[in-house]
Amino acid sequence: MSPLAAQPSTSTRRYDLNWLRLLAFGLLIFCRPGMVFVGGGSHLMSRLNSPALELRMESLNQ
Repeated sequence: MSPLAAQPSTSTRRYDLNWLRLLAFGLLIFCRPGMVFVGGGSHLMSRLNSPALELRMESLNQ
């Protein structure tokens, strides 16, 4: 008997993990351009800083 035949079937799909990946990717899309408008460690900086956006970015980067 081969070792592959003894393994259980993993054909069930975890849709909750797909939604978690989608949420993480959505936060990444929001986070990267937002780093320009907050003071801190970004390569690109804008003269216009947003205190409200800075609070949101700090909560995401914990």
